[in-house]
Amino acid sequence: MSLAFVSLMYGTFLRSTVLAALCGLLLRVCRVKTAETKHLLWRGVLMALLLLPVLQIVAPPLRPASKTVLKVESAIGPALMPGSAGTQRSIQTQPAISHAQRGSSNGEHWPSAILGAYLLVTCGLLARLTRGLFRLKSIVRRSEFIADRKLHTLAHDAWLENGARHRPRVRVSGHIAVPVAVDLDEGLILLPPSWRQWREEKLRAVLMHETAHVKRGDPGAALVASMATCLFWFHPLA
Repeated sequence: MSLAFVSLMYGTFLRSTVLAALCGLLLRVCRVKTAETKHLLWRGVLMALLLLPVLQIVAPPLRPASKTVLKVESAIGPALMPGSAGTQRSIQTQPAISHAQRGSSNGEHWPSAILGAYLLVTCGLLARLTRGLFRLKSIVRRSEFIADRKLHTLAHDAWLENGARHRPRVRVSGHIAVPVAVDLDEGLILLPPSWRQWREEKLRAVLMHETAHVKRGDPGAALVASMATCLFWFHPLA
């Protein structure tokens, strides 16, 4: 099992790296400069990174049956031949097979060590991510409604200009230092208490920026990316 896991992770590493290299080359050749297109392409690479192990398990590579049949026939053919020569050859091959089995069992230690190290690091990263999600949920729960008509007018204008499907709510939290978009229900924008000292131009720019994150679904994509980092922490692409 551990050897199959190492093979699975190695295959995912190679395929995802090739895919990322092809996407990077495509962006360079086509001279893509728009952030929306780049974001969409790299989100596809992220989803492929998560789906590749599943696809390798569900649809393993096909192997030609003809070679397998020839190998089986060559292995069992002499043993089925009558006479002492065939019997002697079949007897001589038995120690070699048992020796190969012993070698394979001795080689199972390093895949097991790799699997153990992977599970240890992955569980630690998943625990940290879970703690962060609970902390974020607590911050959202303790956030406060902003009773400022001008702010909500600017937020409404930013929503109309971005063309987001749902208008995000805007609240304030004393537990953050910078604005943040949260993927909760129909979207939420949290502002730090210092927003009251901002000029109108800065406040409008901040609301436009965070509303664009909500429209594009960046908070959800960030969560998926965090999951990918927990599962593929050994991969530079993650």
